[in-house]
Amino acid sequence: MRFARTTPHRRPRPHLLAALFLPGGLACLALAALVASSVPATLAKERAYSSALPCPAMARPEDKNCLRLVPHTVLNTKIFDGRGAQYEARLASGSASPLTVRFSGDSPLLVRLHRGDPVTATVWRGRITSVTGRGVSQATPADPTGDYLYPIALSLLLTTVGAFGLWFVWWLLRHPGDYAAGRTRSVSVAGWVLAGVLSLIPLAALVGAFAGAPVWFQACMPAGFLALAWKWGRPWRSTARRAPRSERPDRQDPKETP
Repeated sequence: MRFARTTPHRRPRPHLLAALFLPGGLACLALAALVASSVPATLAKERAYSSALPCPAMARPEDKNCLRLVPHTVLNTKIFDGRGAQYEARLASGSASPLTVRFSGDSPLLVRLHRGDPVTATVWRGRITSVTGRGVSQATPADPTGDYLYPIALSLLLTTVGAFGLWFVWWLLRHPGDYAAGRTRSVSVAGWVLAGVLSLIPLAALVGAFAGAPVWFQACMPAGFLALAWKWGRPWRSTARRAPRSERPDRQDPKETP
């Protein structure tokens, strides 16, 4: 009986793998910094909207930083759930052309509207940010409240992936023998722990900026997370340097030597 010859699984060379992960990790961190740089402007826009006052009766049309309340009448609504969902209301105001207002969902207002209902649209900087009617109000996607959360979440995700990629590159260059032998459990656990801690650095800086904290406090918070990352990474780095005796085929126990 003949058996098919099997070839051992060959891992990519550590230096080649490090050369592939290094640009990816740096690109993720650079993109995270670019995304995070948009947060201050988004926060400033939200603050301007939250502090805006209703426009006076004699406000000029070019004054867009105040809240303009415009009465409308509902012509019809469109509510379509599922894939390609649509939540729209067509409104008319005097002699002006009808306009379509889009929402992110059908509640709490859109599902209650009927043809002919009077509503009031809040206009800020030329865009309708909310519609009020039947005693409730519903925001539109033009409302800047909470928009800063999306770039923060994306920045944290990119920072985590980029930090783990650079950690893996460092480990490959320091421990090519462990990688060749398949001992990668320590770097995977340590890398995700380190990446998770490092991802808190931009969050800490953004929270400090949002809260109006002093500059020294905004600098100390990321420095504290860096210290935690270094401290938590020490035992895993030492574990990665020392392989268990059972995993060292090149060394034998003196008692078992013939």
